[in-house]
Amino acid sequence: YLAEVYPYTAAHTGDPSTAYNTSVIASQALAVGVHRPGHAALVEAVIATLVGEGFDPDAHANATLLYNLACYHALRGDRAQVLRHVAAAARGGKPAGQFLRDPDFAAYRDDPAFEAAITGGQGG
Repeated sequence: YLAEVYPYTAAHTGDPSTAYNTSVIASQALAVGVHRPGHAALVEAVIATLVGEGFDPDAHANATLLYNLACYHALRGDRAQVLRHVAAAARGGKPAGQFLRDPDFAAYRDDPAFEAAITGGQGG
């Protein structure tokens, strides 16, 4: 997927929608790959190629990508990144109930910082 689709959006660097299109590709690939052990290489390629080390969730507008990255970090046990991406996804419009229902976040449900992140510090 990444090898076949991403090159078409990456070639349009002057197009302001390129960042959004790239985030959609990343989001979809993560949604498909995070729960399939046989797709670990795809997930790692998405993180390396489309997200990158300098990715700033606070400066990103695609709430679905932020949510899927939060799932990725939750499954890896990276609490700091979970909280950061959850907060950004929630600010972007993802409802608290979605996080609470998702089994990827089961380990975080009783964490007060997680509660604050999904509600914007407003409580349940």
